[in-house]
Amino acid sequence: MDEATIELLIVKLKSIFLLLLFVSILNAQSEDDDFQNLMSDFESEYSALDLPDIELAYRANLENIAPISELKSQKEFFLKYQKSLKPYVKSELSRNERLTLEVLLYEINLNLERIELETQWQSGNYSITGKKIYDEPMGKQWYKYFLKKWVDKELSPDTAYSFGLREIEKVNAKMTTLESEINALNTKYPFEQGKFLLSEKEIIIEKYNALDLKVKKNAELYFPYIDEVPALQIARSTNQAMAIAPAYYSNNTFYFNFFKDTYDSRDMGWIYVHEAIPGHHYQHYINQKMSNPIRNQFTYMGYLEGWGAYVEQFLRVLGAYESPKDAYAQMEWDLIRSVRVALDVGLNYYGWSDEEAFSFWEMHIRNKPDIAQREIARMKRWPAQVITYKYGKQVLDELKGNRTSPEALKKFHQQVLEDGALPLSILKKNVVQKQKSQSRKNQYYQSKSSTID
Repeated sequence: MDEATIELLIVKLKSIFLLLLFVSILNAQSEDDDFQNLMSDFESEYSALDLPDIELAYRANLENIAPISELKSQKEFFLKYQKSLKPYVKSELSRNERLTLEVLLYEINLNLERIELETQWQSGNYSITGKKIYDEPMGKQWYKYFLKKWVDKELSPDTAYSFGLREIEKVNAKMTTLESEINALNTKYPFEQGKFLLSEKEIIIEKYNALDLKVKKNAELYFPYIDEVPALQIARSTNQAMAIAPAYYSNNTFYFNFFKDTYDSRDMGWIYVHEAIPGHHYQHYINQKMSNPIRNQFTYMGYLEGWGAYVEQFLRVLGAYESPKDAYAQMEWDLIRSVRVALDVGLNYYGWSDEEAFSFWEMHIRNKPDIAQREIARMKRWPAQVITYKYGKQVLDELKGNRTSPEALKKFHQQVLEDGALPLSILKKNVVQKQKSQSRKNQYYQSKSSTID
């Protein structure tokens, strides 16, 4: 073959390659347009269904069940989009589109499970007892669903119970270590009974405002976008229905519950960090900033409450920590959360009586019978909700690994937050993929640097 023929062949091959590349780009653009159109249709049709949000009280969720005719329409909608989305599972979508696809498939499967349960409920013409979910018709089936809805679809009751027992043991070990530190401190600086108890609302708000200034400044080292977060309002709650929790966040306001004569100031650091910055107030802003019209239609409490519990470990570096006694107060509440995980499953899935639940509580938590009664009542009314804190925190801790430097933590928090709220199982896969990608980039640049040297 002469040189002219070879050159002609090369030109033809280049032309074919460019043509194939052009066709591939057109196909990708067409596929992208198709996906975006499908998302637009899903968004409008899903909104038209006007599905109620999940309520804290299980009774309200059962009362909100639609008639069978509406459930049939819902099922047709989700089956239609399940079928429409299947061709895209292995296609070349952008990273953001792939994430949206995963979330939609997650939601479709969960909704189909809900519809099946609700159809059975309506067909059985069941009525609500109002005691606890275990005592309701289909109670164990409902609890399994609520556990998936509140925490993650991959979590089973038995796994949650075992997780709770492990957490109880882990937190107790930390508390034992900290007790030695506190005893040594008390020897040097004798503890004054009542020193930490406050009785005036104005003083409590003043201390919370001081925390707000200090923590917001320190948080910039560890969390992105802190300087963009809008001002936080701090107020005493007057909502008796929310008195079963230490505090709550709503509409740019952090509400602390103060319905007794005194308020323990040792709890203020972790409560502020959990509800305000870098907790729910900060997280709420990030979720709005990372707006995605499709994914924003869904709420993931395992992610939201898990984040609130996760950031409490940064009390010291954020300046929300005054002494080991503050850390111990936070651990006391962490122990309560751990006990609640196992207790929630015991009450609502294994069918424990109130007496059995109280005995389990007293095995692990001393001198808090009033909180025990309050928490048992809460879990009976709000099954599965209390598990969101510990399980979500555990997922984030596993992903964080041994990162400790401000730079590494800030990068990790960016990875967790930048896509908004996600189901925990999807969040885990998403962050791991980012970490692997970052690791490959680091290795590449290190090899280049070595070559240059």
